[in-house]
Amino acid sequence: MRLDAEFSEADLLYITSSLAGRLKPVALGKLKVGRLGNFLALVINHEFSSAAINDIAELSGLCVSEVDFLRAPLSFEERKRRTGLSPREGELFEQWGYPYVFDCFRFHMTLTAALKGEEFEIALREINHCVGEAVEEVQFIDSICVFGEPCTNNQEKLPFEL
Repeated sequence: MRLDAEFSEADLLYITSSLAGRLKPVALGKLKVGRLGNFLALVINHEFSSAAINDIAELSGLCVSEVDFLRAPLSFEERKRRTGLSPREGELFEQWGYPYVFDCFRFHMTLTAALKGEEFEIALREINHCVGEAVEEVQFIDSICVFGEPCTNNQEKLPFEL
């Protein structure tokens, strides 16, 4: 998300901090390392009750909808880079700036860049060794974080936990 020129990083942090104060912890259950397309990610490792799925969907939806008014309109370059989307993903991309939100959202925490061939097995083995028993414990989302990428005017961007 690029901030609209009329908003600052301080505005984003204020809005997300306010949102964080209204959120309740969400149980994810146990996680596992899984393959999503051409990368590896932590994904949910058990069947959820519909209440848990609804809680995760509500949390992710609020994180998108509550800050969307701060988002700059999509640029020509951003639109050009998004190819291969389903019609629904295209609608979501146009409306929210990202195609995998709301009904197209699937919880995951990306662990790798794009992988090819043998890289999957090597990365999977190493990551499973690193995460070990941690994925056997029930996990919760109890805070949200804001991360930024360096922008063209060399402003420093830092992560913030809320």
